[in-house]
Amino acid sequence: MPQEIFAPRGKITYKDGQAEIVWKKEFVNKINRELSEGGAVQKFIDSTILAGIAPYWARRTGAAIKSGILNTVIGSGLLRYATPYIRPIFYGETAKGTPIKYNQFYNRYAGPRPDLRYKAEKLAELKEAVRKKVREVLH
Repeated sequence: MPQEIFAPRGKITYKDGQAEIVWKKEFVNKINRELSEGGAVQKFIDSTILAGIAPYWARRTGAAIKSGILNTVIGSGLLRYATPYIRPIFYGETAKGTPIKYNQFYNRYAGPRPDLRYKAEKLAELKEAVRKKVREVLH
């Protein structure tokens, strides 16, 4: 005889040592809406990374940071920096392959690949913040 357990998100049916989970349609729709591109969680991730990576950019004028803010569509999953000279600053070398010397007077964290340096220092914090946001959104 099957045994059923009902929960707010669906039900679990046990029969002959097998378990079947049936999710409620409303819960599935909420997951699809909130966890996909343009959803609340993706918007949170984009804005958190955009703000978190800012201290790692070389910034005499702040144009690189402003470029990210102006050109990124929050919720798209893609941070976009569309200023012509961003690529050399990002990778730390000119088009001819000459290394760029970063003036750390304006920013002591300045250097190439701000994304990797941000990830190395803050990935654990970012993961925990995303976990909390997912829990908040799905409850």
